[in-house]
Amino acid sequence: MLLKSLRAFLSWLVLGLLFMGAGCAPVSQAPAPQPVPSQPRGVLESERWLYADGEVYWLKRAGYEPERPLAEQDFVFGWQKDGLTARLWLLPVESDLAAEAIWLAHRQGWLMETPRRIGWQGRPAWEAKVSDQILAGRLRLLKTDENILAVVALAPLDKAQAKAPELAAMIEGLRLLSPGDVLHTVRYPEETLSVLSMWYTGKVRHWPLLQKYNKLACPKLKLGQEILIPAKLVWRWDPLPGWMVRQAQPRKAEPPPAKQDEPTEQPQELELQPAGPK
Repeated sequence: MLLKSLRAFLSWLVLGLLFMGAGCAPVSQAPAPQPVPSQPRGVLESERWLYADGEVYWLKRAGYEPERPLAEQDFVFGWQKDGLTARLWLLPVESDLAAEAIWLAHRQGWLMETPRRIGWQGRPAWEAKVSDQILAGRLRLLKTDENILAVVALAPLDKAQAKAPELAAMIEGLRLLSPGDVLHTVRYPEETLSVLSMWYTGKVRHWPLLQKYNKLACPKLKLGQEILIPAKLVWRWDPLPGWMVRQAQPRKAEPPPAKQDEPTEQPQELELQPAGPK
């Protein structure tokens, strides 16, 4: 009986101390978590932004300035110019393209229209028009081995239609890094380093780099010759088509129009009839 009374007394004593401590403790809200500044990703080069870990680069267009995300923003990198903006997100590769697009649009407050599946850079992609009360443009997602790339290009509502070609060019400037040098075998007699440079790197002016990279004493190419396109310059990986070679050939000058007082055709030969009585 004494033991039970002692246990009851100790229990009430512990409860009393707890209540007393709770009543004396100051009441305060937990501090709000501070956003962690994101580390800059990628490096800016003269003509592009390169993110090797993400296996992607983004060509710079004239007049655009780089845009780095603030601490509370989740995009990786962007470009901006005169109210036009383009941004890139890296999303989990395990998700579906459409599901990630819906999630991103909801997070950014965009309305989506005309969603559709497309192919881009030889891979499955997904695209839709997006807009809010201020901006409008296009969203495109591309699945790679490591990430889902989500890129958007936006312009003010009243300029979105007129700026559509420029917005498309901004999105197309985002490219996957080549896993290695592209090996090209010369198949057409008219091929030149300028043609190869235009097709594989997107710029004619890179042809001296191809000559130096392949250690060519003469830039003239021969059938069957093998040319390496450096991975860091590769714009497209598919082989050079014949129509590109033909299109790059200089057009033959048309003959000048004939003067009005000069005959445009050869004179017809007259058949001489025999003379004499019929």
